[in-house]
Amino acid sequence: MQQFYLILQKFIAKIVSNIEDVENDTNFYNIENKIQYNKLDTFVYLLNQYGTYGGQIDELYEEHDKLRPGVKKQIFKYFKTKYLLEKQKILSTTKNNDPLSVIRKESDNIMRSVFEVFKDDLKKSNNFKGDMEDIDSCLLAIICHAFINCKILEKPPNDNR
Repeated sequence: MQQFYLILQKFIAKIVSNIEDVENDTNFYNIENKIQYNKLDTFVYLLNQYGTYGGQIDELYEEHDKLRPGVKKQIFKYFKTKYLLEKQKILSTTKNNDPLSVIRKESDNIMRSVFEVFKDDLKKSNNFKGDMEDIDSCLLAIICHAFINCKILEKPPNDNR
């Protein structure tokens, strides 16, 4: 029975990895506008601190993409999915409110929640061996990179650089 579940898991993972991101929006936007649009407050300090590592993270993604094509896309899809699930959870508990105003009110909590889910998923991973406290800053840099690449929170409309 366990072998059946492993086969099913690999099959589902293959299907999910082939799903195209329906929001294939490649238009540029201003990060400051996104911060203001989503009304980020306290998480801005973390973005200022860890968002500067974007270039190094891009290089790592490109390296891994050479070894395993599509890995960067899968990572971005992971963060987009975690954000959408968190967004759905928050919106489902606040009926009769404008979704954007709820997201704006909860934006810092959403960022923290996505970080915690990412950290928990990493802890549960069979591939991770290490001290979680030592890598929090790395995880924050990755979360900030995902935010900057519009996988977490909402992109401002009609934003042109």
